[in-house]
Amino acid sequence: MEHQRIPLVLIIDPRFPVHARTGFLPEKAIGLAPEHFRHALEHMGLILNCGPILLPGNDIWPLTLPEITGHTWQWAPEQVEQPAPIWQPVREPSGPMFEGEPPVLVHDAWLSLIRSEPKN
Repeated sequence: MEHQRIPLVLIIDPRFPVHARTGFLPEKAIGLAPEHFRHALEHMGLILNCGPILLPGNDIWPLTLPEITGHTWQWAPEQVEQPAPIWQPVREPSGPMFEGEPPVLVHDAWLSLIRSEPKN
């Protein structure tokens, strides 16, 4: 019987082990030690593409988003001519969004969750 190496690429959550089964050997759990990924995970942010979404045409993005301790929500309009997004804070709605506001516009934008407090 000829042995053949088969490359295997996995996209995993580094906090949890991968369980390998071959069919003839006992199952084995393989994981990463937390010191190899903890720092990177603590400093990662989240960026989501949002749109199209109806918003007032006044450069304020009044959305109700979940509060996450130690993190801040920001948004940036999707602009092809900009080399990098210009991030702005997300403000809580102060009342009805479209009543007495400037015209309503359709936006494509980026929504970002970033760490606002450094972790020791």
